Amino acid sequence: MRQREDLMMPRPVGDSQSEMNEIVLPNDTNPLGALLGGRLMHWIDLAGAMAA
Repeated sequence: MRQREDLMMPRPVGDSQSEMNEIVLPNDTNPLGALLGGRLMHWIDLAGAMAA
């Protein structure tokens, strides 16, 4: 049972650090070439899920 208790111990926030790279393609932009906000929020959500 001791091993299970060790798994549930809190960890520092730095242990959840992650890095993600995405390429902005034309399908991710508006006609002026700016990244769509919804696409950015989608990537932020994915990065947060990796850290959780």
